[in-house]
Amino acid sequence: VAYRVGSRHALDRGAAGRAILAGRSQAEPHAVATTGEIQPGAIGVAAPVLGVAGLEASVGVVAIGHLDVDGVSPEVLAAAAAVAERLTRS
Repeated sequence: VAYRVGSRHALDRGAAGRAILAGRSQAEPHAVATTGEIQPGAIGVAAPVLGVAGLEASVGVVAIGHLDVDGVSPEVLAAAAAVAERLTRS
C-alpha cells in the first residue's frame, strides 16, 4: 500500500482516521479495524495515540488481503501507547 505525500482522505474513512475519532471520545483506548474503505482489498487496524497535549494521531497497520485483526490489535495498541509514553517523557 502506498500513499502520495500530502494525500488526504476523510477522517471517518479508514482505520487510522476512525481511531483518531475514537480517541476524541474514548478514555480507554481500543483498536479500530476497517476493510476496503480507502483502497479495495485493504484491511487496516489502528489505535489512537492518547495523552499527548495538542496531538491527534494514531498508529496502524494496513495489509492487502488477509490480516489477523485479533492478533494485530494488541500490538497496535501497545505501539500507540509506546508512542504516547515516549512523547510525554520529561
